[in-house]
Amino acid sequence: MAAEFLKVRTLRSTWAFLGGGVAASLLGAFILFMLVQSYDAASPANKLNYETADPTVVTMPFVMFFIGAIGAMLITSEFGTRSIGPALLALAQRRTLIGAKATVAGFIGLTCGAAFVLLAFADARLMLGNRPTPINPWPRWTDAIPTVLCATVIVTVTALVAMGLGALLRSTAGTLTTLGSLVLVAPIFAHFLPTVWQLRLASVLLPNLTPSWPAATTRTCCPRPALPPSPPGTSCSPSAPAPSHSAAATPLDRRLKAAATPAWPPIPGPNPLPRSFPLH
Repeated sequence: MAAEFLKVRTLRSTWAFLGGGVAASLLGAFILFMLVQSYDAASPANKLNYETADPTVVTMPFVMFFIGAIGAMLITSEFGTRSIGPALLALAQRRTLIGAKATVAGFIGLTCGAAFVLLAFADARLMLGNRPTPINPWPRWTDAIPTVLCATVIVTVTALVAMGLGALLRSTAGTLTTLGSLVLVAPIFAHFLPTVWQLRLASVLLPNLTPSWPAATTRTCCPRPALPPSPPGTSCSPSAPAPSHSAAATPLDRRLKAAATPAWPPIPGPNPLPRSFPLH
């Protein structure tokens, strides 16, 4: 692991890829600045049509590619320079060698991912200020904790996946091309597929996990409250209680029954029930 850290610090490509991540963060900050300026100049009616200005949606795919490229270079650089032979001669246990590289790749993905995500969060907080939703994704700074944590984990996973691709392909060009296709090209290609396949493909792509995981966490931790019960006699469900029973039930019973009762669509027609059916 000490040798891997030394190699990462001495590779010029490491600093080049980190510079690419900084450039992507600055570009995302500039886009956010232009969006805020357009929002301030819009009318109150048009402000409601603005989407959420989450900077991680714009910057994180590029950050994932650049940080993942650093993880891939941990092993593809040795195949390119033929130094993998002396490395395996010095350490014949390949599991130990791959484990050290994976540990370093995960550490780089964790630290760099957290740094870039916090930079995007700081830009959003400074530029959005106290602007309301929907443009402000985090009215309170605590609302951004799921996004920051999930984006950091996804960048770490991307670095590990890139390192694994490098171990399988043994080529820097092939690994970077495959990584770019998975992170940058596949989300664009998914929009041209039918709706069913588009949703299936988009649900497993790494860039789409950044906005979807916090939303799933929010739905799991903070479920929607149960709807209040409808007035007696207005339910169209066959299993709805009679008006006299619903009036005598407790508020908790009415709430549970209203939440558990499916909303049946009304049956057209003046009298859809047969004549032999008793009407109450």
